[in-house]
Amino acid sequence: MAFTLLDPSFTSFFNVDIHFMNSMSILVELLCNSFYVDHAHLIFNLSWAVSYCIFIWALVGSLTIPKWTYPFLDTSSPLSFPWYTGVVLVEIILWFVWYGFFLLKMRIRTSLAPPRPAHARPLAHAHHDNI
Repeated sequence: MAFTLLDPSFTSFFNVDIHFMNSMSILVELLCNSFYVDHAHLIFNLSWAVSYCIFIWALVGSLTIPKWTYPFLDTSSPLSFPWYTGVVLVEIILWFVWYGFFLLKMRIRTSLAPPRPAHARPLAHAHHDNI
């Protein structure tokens, strides 16, 4: 989806459909499960994007695949650096949107949850030095 937002001319049905379904399945996972989103996950997302770029550079450079999967990432174009920068920026923005959904889910979950009985609440200053 992010690539379609970056390059509106890149709107083949397969591209939009597969990226939309992937985004929706991730959103459903976030809403239905108890995944915890941490700031370290941003580093994981960025490393995944960088790994993909390096992998695709190797495939295209070795002529294993004849053309770029995403034409705007073609390094022979003078606009490739702005495109790569845009991809990274959109990746960061979308991670913060994801993190916002997580925070919203946690706020809704805590507001809908019944209050916990006093015996089930964790102790605020419990120390286990004598164990």
